[in-house]
Amino acid sequence: VLLSTLPAVLAGLILKLTIENAFSDPNAVAIFLLLTAVIMIASERLSARRKDLTELSAADALWIGAFQVLALFPGLSRSGATISAGIGRGLKREHAARFSFLMALPIMLGAGGIALVDLLSMSDFTSQIAPLAIGFISAAIVGYLSIDWLLSFLVRRGLNFFAVYCLLVGIGILLLDQIRG
Repeated sequence: VLLSTLPAVLAGLILKLTIENAFSDPNAVAIFLLLTAVIMIASERLSARRKDLTELSAADALWIGAFQVLALFPGLSRSGATISAGIGRGLKREHAARFSFLMALPIMLGAGGIALVDLLSMSDFTSQIAPLAIGFISAAIVGYLSIDWLLSFLVRRGLNFFAVYCLLVGIGILLLDQIRG
């Protein structure tokens, strides 16, 4: 898991300005949504999906981590990219999804740690503890239930539904941008 987060950490540091600039361009968002759809469709069509997590190699982890780099850009789904990359490396859908969610833990813990330092530096941080605790507990419960639902959905149906959604939204953004002129 830690090995798979290394590419995104390095890319985030190196590509910081490029990534920030992409967030102000609606066409970039649309293109990355379309890229997400292509990645998902390709992984569903081209992969054997035979491996379990126990068979995941260091090269597999780095490959999946490289796809997490793409998710630094707006419109590219981190889960969609990393699940697709796992499927592309031969993981069964459920195992690819589990690994994708595990990969998010170091990033969320790091971001949470940075936010906690910011919170502690506020002069009135004690007044924020109750709302933050409620938000944290709510997010944990909803997150757990969402992951559970998504895992069962992926086992039955795959990524094509999400690919179609990304295609439609990406095309919609491009059309709206053309209409606005």
